[in-house]
Amino acid sequence: MSEAIAGKDKPVTVIIRSYNEMPHTPATLEALFRQQFTDFDVIAVDSGSTDGSVEVFKEWQNRVKGKFDFHFIQIPKSEYGHGKTLNMAIGKTRAKIAVLLNADATPVDEFWLERLIAPFETDDKVAATFSRQLSRPGTKPLITFDTERFFPLVKRDLNWRHMIHYSQSASAIRHSIWEQRPYYTDAYASEDEEWAKWWIDRGYKIVYVPESQALHSHNYTLAQYRHRMYTEAIADMFVFPDLKPNLLRGFKGCVNMVLRDWCWCLRRGHLLTMLYSPILRITRQLAFYSGQKEGEKMRQAKAAAAK
Repeated sequence: MSEAIAGKDKPVTVIIRSYNEMPHTPATLEALFRQQFTDFDVIAVDSGSTDGSVEVFKEWQNRVKGKFDFHFIQIPKSEYGHGKTLNMAIGKTRAKIAVLLNADATPVDEFWLERLIAPFETDDKVAATFSRQLSRPGTKPLITFDTERFFPLVKRDLNWRHMIHYSQSASAIRHSIWEQRPYYTDAYASEDEEWAKWWIDRGYKIVYVPESQALHSHNYTLAQYRHRMYTEAIADMFVFPDLKPNLLRGFKGCVNMVLRDWCWCLRRGHLLTMLYSPILRITRQLAFYSGQKEGEKMRQAKAAAAK
């Protein structure tokens, strides 16, 4: 475990990850430091930003000096890994709760933090909590729809068989739980789902807190969306050992998604978006299938190497 620089006299450490998240970083820091709950310190980890993010962090470090302990760490982009970097940062705090906040995930009000950490006080089986994410204005309609579906206003069980309902972009974890089993580092993505699934399988809880809300969305191009789905599919093959690539299942899922998109578009008046829906969903399913095939090869190679 690395040497602690935070959390020695605070119950909460907020860990901010950043890589070229401008122009959202200033608003995220502004929202963080006006929270009603103020018994926290901060570790910001930047992995090679070139867009002015570093200067913004240093400015805020000076601005809150004397009120908040604000630790800033820079690492080269080449050293970044989702699970690896999180483990490094969380290992530098002794706070009971580590709050994970992306620099482009902006709390919407001053109650975001206290609502996010509240479940830890009443239930020792809570391993992690996470906020409701809202699309920013100007986000493409179908990406907004996906965000609304995954982060509904009303709590409901979305832990599907091959998908764990958890996102660490605006979340909190119990440090003692993380110490027992840090984040998975073997795959590029889905380390949050893998970690959550491991603890859910052992009787712990991942709590969705819809009243804690943050603005967070990505206006992906079709190529960016394809890459995101491909990498997530590779990671899913490691997270869910019984998952098998199935093109027919993917086609059925694609049809269901398009029909669901069309219903939503009709209700919202996004008629032109209805034409784009089949393109986006077919791209998604083909990327998923290709990623699953690649992930299956990697999984088999890893298993063979372990023999």
